[in-house]
Amino acid sequence: MNQFYDSAGLAYYLNSNSYRDYFSSLPEEVQAAINQQEDRIHSEEDLRNYAEYLLRKS
Repeated sequence: MNQFYDSAGLAYYLNSNSYRDYFSSLPEEVQAAINQQEDRIHSEEDLRNYAEYLLRKS
């Protein structure tokens, strides 16, 4: 992984139309929880896994 990829976090993925659309489709409380943990999201898989975890939890 390159340095930009490591440090970009959620903002990097939200530049992708497909992931921005996915993120926007999530309930507001899930989006807020993801935003609070954005420094821990380092891949597309992290984003989807955490969102799925939050959706199962609610």
